[in-house]
Amino acid sequence: MAFHLAIADAADNRFLVGLLRTVRALMMARMATLFATRQDNVPRLREHRTIYEAISRRDPAAAEAAMAKHMHAFSHLIPLDDFGQ
Repeated sequence: MAFHLAIADAADNRFLVGLLRTVRALMMARMATLFATRQDNVPRLREHRTIYEAISRRDPAAAEAAMAKHMHAFSHLIPLDDFGQ
């Protein structure tokens, strides 16, 4: 979660920073449960590295594409009904 907060903070995205801080405890508990029972954490860490590298290169198109791929993969791991939707 710190990775996501750092990106939102660096982008000066106050809305996303607030949102991430609000849902942090819920997300951390759910991710711990999910990743304890699945091997999906390695690909997610690779996605984080790809995002980080694109940001480091100051390549917004690559960073956006990498983040979209990460969010798409993550959205399949945690269905909305896990959050009472």
